[in-house]
Amino acid sequence: MLKDLSELLTATGTSSLDVSELKVHKEDINHHFQHDTIEEIVASLRSKSINGDDWATQELNNILSKSPTSLKVTLQQLINGKNKSLNECLEMEKDMAIHFMDTDDFYEGVRAVLVDKDGSPKWVPSKLEALTDSDIEQYFFKFDN
Repeated sequence: MLKDLSELLTATGTSSLDVSELKVHKEDINHHFQHDTIEEIVASLRSKSINGDDWATQELNNILSKSPTSLKVTLQQLINGKNKSLNECLEMEKDMAIHFMDTDDFYEGVRAVLVDKDGSPKWVPSKLEALTDSDIEQYFFKFDN
């Protein structure tokens, strides 16, 4: 029985020796994502992309396809949550989710990915520069139950 199991695992299993993409790009990730604003992250990726870095180009395109509001709120969430407890982070995320439900971007993302499946969301606002700090801060107001 043990021999059969071993043969089955050998025949159908995969090697765990594959190198993680995160490990391969750890230095790039640490370099580009060390910044405190999405604009700085984008500028860092863009500078490498212009010089022919395929990984930076792929990551830049991926980031720029997302909701500008979600990008900025998510980065701020990471910054705010750095020194919070798990419970405090979960409370913050709950409040953020409730605030996102009041935005058009949430429904536009659902439409573009799940309903029409056209993959072409129309974010409002469509540019990072159109968002102010107060636009982002509203997602972190405590939601009263």
